[in-house]
Amino acid sequence: MLFRSRAARVISEFRADVGGDIDTPAVAALITDLRKDSLLFDQGWRRQAVLTREGGPRSFRHPEDGIRAYEQHSFTYAARPEFKLVILTPAP
Repeated sequence: MLFRSRAARVISEFRADVGGDIDTPAVAALITDLRKDSLLFDQGWRRQAVLTREGGPRSFRHPEDGIRAYEQHSFTYAARPEFKLVILTPAP
């Protein structure tokens, strides 16, 4: 269940990230391919949820080191909101 909720969040963040570019040919083609190749993506995309990428704890399963924990910090450039900087720092 954690996988599905994480996938739904990532799809919602992706929708927020593509924003106004959703109708450009490259983005539209990517979305079409993802929807065709992944039932999970298609279901998430049809929900039309939009979430901005926020900071906070993140964890990933490394194939050799196991679970790695990080703190995410996200920044948007005020003059160019389509630019984002996402930094992951090791969690204490």
